[in-house]
This record gives sequence, C-alpha cells and structure tokens, in this order.
Amino acid sequence: PRKTELKALTVVKLKERLKELGISGKDIRSLRKAGLIDLLHDKLADIYRKTDNSTEKQRSQIPATFLILDENLRRLPLEGVATLGGKTVCRIPSLPFAIASLCRMGNPCRTG
Repeated sequence: PRKTELKALTVVKLKERLKELGISGKDIRSLRKAGLIDLLHDKLADIYRKTDNSTEKQRSQIPATFLILDENLRRLPLEGVATLGGKTVCRIPSLPFAIASLCRMGNPCRTG
C-alpha cells in the first residue's frame, strides 16, 4: 500500500499491523503516527521485495524437457504426448547448440 493509504489508518490500527509483522510493542510505543506509517511502509516494502525475489527464483528453476530430434522425428508433435503433459517442452537443433546457449547464460561450461 501507498503511504497515503496508510495515513487513513488510526494509530491503533497501525500498531496492530506492525505487531502482526513481528514488531514488538516496545519498538513502536514512542513513535508518532508519521513514524508508524514510515515503519509499516518500509516493512511491507521489504516483504514485497522478498516475495518478488523468491518468485523470480522459482521461475528460473522451472524444469524443462529439451527435445533434440533428427529430421524424421521433427515432423511428429511430441509436445502433445501425455507423458509430457503440463511440462515445459522445447525443441533444439542439437546438443552443441544447447551447451552453447547454457554457456552464454552464465552457467559453468566444461569442455573435454
């Protein structure tokens, strides 16, 4: 929420929300409304940032199946096979192409 939205809350509600986020009563007892709003806004921003980072990590760790097919098999719609249902399936032209792509993305590559 924006700070303007938080300004509409009472001091009691601001303190309740901060306690729900794990802030002790001692830490917020002496703060005025503006200080409570700043603290709550900062805590919520931290939570959203952590959530965004973990979501990004989950997206980057989605397993995929890569199909390297010869000229005859390329004609078949293998992505529709029931075994692969619901999974990410990608066709690539060759194994060296896959390795080169991984190296360009910054993954450690070993040769030989």
